Amino acid sequence: LFTTLKYYPSDHGMFVERLLRYARTVPHQSDARLLFEYVSIVKREGRFDFVPVVHYFVDVDQHSVVEKTVNDLVSVQAAAHTSPVHEGRSPGTYIPGDH
Repeated sequence: LFTTLKYYPSDHGMFVERLLRYARTVPHQSDARLLFEYVSIVKREGRFDFVPVVHYFVDVDQHSVVEKTVNDLVSVQAAAHTSPVHEGRSPGTYIPGDH
């Protein structure tokens, strides 16, 4: 789900739609807002830290997703500088996108 942010950074709507679709499968009360947390693993001297980066508040009934950045240490959309990841034209293809 969250890989959509890196593989399709220019198509935020795709991520929102996928997050809403997934949220509908999570058992919850009809008036509840769900919280999804993007956590980055950050290498430190002699250890790894799990750092919350963005909170996604999802209201399935309202069909809405609200993002709140809680730490700007890592971009949820940028691939690591050593990564060969590039945006594809569409899901299921490795053909580079037009972006």
